[in-house]
Amino acid sequence: PTAPTALAPTAPSALAPTALAPTAPTALASPEASPFFTGGAGAGTFPPNAYNPCGRGDNCGFTSMSYASHLQNPTAPLRDADELYRQLLAQLGIPDDGSLSRQLVFPQQSYDALRSRPGYEPLFTEDGNRLSEYTLPNAARTLGVNGREVKAAFEDWQIAFDRHSSIEDAVAARVEVLEHRGGRAPDPAAVRRWIEKQRRDLPGTYIVGTHASAHYMTLTIDQNGRITGFDPQNHKPYLDEESIQLRMKNEKFDLMFKVDAAGLSPGAP
Repeated sequence: PTAPTALAPTAPSALAPTALAPTAPTALASPEASPFFTGGAGAGTFPPNAYNPCGRGDNCGFTSMSYASHLQNPTAPLRDADELYRQLLAQLGIPDDGSLSRQLVFPQQSYDALRSRPGYEPLFTEDGNRLSEYTLPNAARTLGVNGREVKAAFEDWQIAFDRHSSIEDAVAARVEVLEHRGGRAPDPAAVRRWIEKQRRDLPGTYIVGTHASAHYMTLTIDQNGRITGFDPQNHKPYLDEESIQLRMKNEKFDLMFKVDAAGLSPGAP
């Protein structure tokens, strides 16, 4: 389906990033490919900001959803990370007593074999667990931050935009790759139509995450294919994809959640 109209990449001035430093902060440690994001610290880890009023270092998923929610509803009162955490607890029927970690569970196909661990006990019952309800995509939808997972978006961006100075260059590069793969010769006109579609569909704002960094932040692709990033947890902007990849400790993203544009109804394609 056709992607929604891209969100404006710039936050209102009062909430905009305050510095343009590409140097990445120290990433949170996490076992490779674990669904649990461990590490981080609580209140006072970072200077407070509108999305992270307590300056926590363990709530990157909630700060990213706070920023995305504000982009979707710029005239509504801002829901900060603490408020979203409390709202999600209420939706899940879990007491607000600090027993549930603020670090969201990373999506994976099955959680059946996982055992309870400190910070996630409220999600385990005698009948199994509710870990899937505490992933970023499901938490976002529960909280009304509408969007969808787009697993191949970054790879599609590399084909359609990346370093290509023109659409003709992108088409020629893709045709060459397909020719090297063998089989039937590619149709340049069909390749161009596909690239044109990606250039229409890809621009927008995404929440991205990687296992290696145990972190979530936001990424924006503008109409010209330029990528920039913003981490609402510490209010830090990133000027290009290389600095984002450095922060996320990976050249690709394990999760990309494209945020629906403002004004779209829940579940809009």
